[in-house]
Amino acid sequence: METQFYDRLSNDLTQLLESGVNYDVSIEVGNEYTNIYKVHSIILQSRSLCFKKKFDEITFNDDHIKVLKFPNISVKVFDIIIKYIYGGKLSLGKLQNSVIFDLLIACNKLEMNELVEYLQTHLISNCASWLRLKFAQIYRTSYQVKNLEIIQDFCNGIIAKYPNTIFESENFHSLSEDALISILKRDDLQLEEGKIWEYIIQWGKAKSPMLPTDLNEWTSDDFLTLKETLKQCLPHIRYFSITGEDVMEKIYPYQQLLEQQLFLDINTKFITPTKPISSVVLPPRKILNTTLPIRLGPLNLSLSHTTSAPAFGSALIRARIINDLTSVLYPPHIQNPNPRLNANSEPGKFKYDRGFLMQFMTVCKDKPENLPALDSFLEMVESVNNNKKGKPHARKFRPKHSKFDSKDL
Repeated sequence: METQFYDRLSNDLTQLLESGVNYDVSIEVGNEYTNIYKVHSIILQSRSLCFKKKFDEITFNDDHIKVLKFPNISVKVFDIIIKYIYGGKLSLGKLQNSVIFDLLIACNKLEMNELVEYLQTHLISNCASWLRLKFAQIYRTSYQVKNLEIIQDFCNGIIAKYPNTIFESENFHSLSEDALISILKRDDLQLEEGKIWEYIIQWGKAKSPMLPTDLNEWTSDDFLTLKETLKQCLPHIRYFSITGEDVMEKIYPYQQLLEQQLFLDINTKFITPTKPISSVVLPPRKILNTTLPIRLGPLNLSLSHTTSAPAFGSALIRARIINDLTSVLYPPHIQNPNPRLNANSEPGKFKYDRGFLMQFMTVCKDKPENLPALDSFLEMVESVNNNKKGKPHARKFRPKHSKFDSKDL
């Protein structure tokens, strides 16, 4: 039987870090607030491929010390990293979510793959609400740096549910090709295929600004230019899920972007659906039957303030009874209600925790101008209760609000 003494090993190496005895590397980190760490190259290069590369590139100074600088890594973040390198221990419990994310980016830069994977999983499992709140920043960063596939997949899952988050964004045209393709590959992307085609064409045109704005002026070379721009995106369109009307209105004007056989098969599918075709037929996307919450704009849940009264009537018409909490998909930065409160609830009878409800405190503040005063409602309730008990009431209920009209009920 093999006995392991990892705790003792961890403590001894941590003490070596703290003492700085026989150090041969000096690392300065931070920008405004800096700190210098006296460390050992043999330990760092055995724990990080990045350090090994850097030590091979630089030479010792006159004091036989190799000097490194990381101005873009904060002292707080590097302190966590260096203690992990020496002691193999990591504690995230008391760290702010933003610090954990900065730690992830720093570990990725230092090619500490074990931590990169662990921190991504931790953020998604424990900090999902924060990731949704900072969605734009997180999504952009996940594609600016490599090796954040777990975070990317989390973000793409949100985009699949709420496509306007990206497709209606003013920054959509600057979206990288890799990011766009990863979205197009999603089977659960909640967009009609004809609409996806339109967005792809818009993106391609934005990448080729020299193309004429009037399609009637396009030459064969112009179509070839756009086809080249979209060559990695076009294979991920579910052409055989596009309606006949959209094929005529949206695909036909750009038929030169498609291979001749593919365009022929698309038309064949509508004319003689049972006839075999040679083109690859991708499965249709899994569009949910549940109506998703209405998004007022890309990455923005706040209501626009207007001088006119909100249309409460139309909102009530759209309202529906919730029979299954799992069927409700909330916007990206809204935390879901606590599922434990409704573990044994009957359909349509649910409880909501205070944290969930407080998220809407700054949203649900408007009220109709003709809403009567609260004491008028109290008088009405008291009057009804008296009638139920057989007691006469002193006066007839009359709303005190000057603008209240019975027709408004």
